[in-house]
Amino acid sequence: MKKLQTNLFLMLLAGLFTLVSCNSDDPDFDVNQLHGSWVTTHMKLVSGGIIAVEKNVNPGDEAYSRITFGSDAKFLTEDFDGVNNAWTLSYTGTYKVKGNKITTTTIDVDDPYAEKEVEEMTVEQLTDDMLVLSANGIFEDDDENLIRAKLTITLRRE
Repeated sequence: MKKLQTNLFLMLLAGLFTLVSCNSDDPDFDVNQLHGSWVTTHMKLVSGGIIAVEKNVNPGDEAYSRITFGSDAKFLTEDFDGVNNAWTLSYTGTYKVKGNKITTTTIDVDDPYAEKEVEEMTVEQLTDDMLVLSANGIFEDDDENLIRAKLTITLRRE
């Protein structure tokens, strides 16, 4: 009987340890896969269930940009200048990962004294060579109208 009580106690302890060690704040993906540079390849803007914008993104397009996530929880965003064939730094900041969410705190390089922006993105998919991010908010469509929508961006590892 004592052996049964000991086994039950050990099973309960093991179960409790498992519950304590599983933290809901843990990322739903391997954060190390996120580290590195990613370039936009596709974007889709959906408003009210209707696709407002969907297009492939190529070098020279306005939406063509690169985001780099560092292992030090810092990131930077660069835009591609098709005239000079060079990347131009546009934003820097920090990021935090919780579950499948990435929260960024962004600083505009052109106006470092401007208020920092905090945004949340959802990691929809992450593989060794593809990252799909989405965000809900107010965006500009192709006609430069501001609309409430979900933006989904597909990026490839550079």
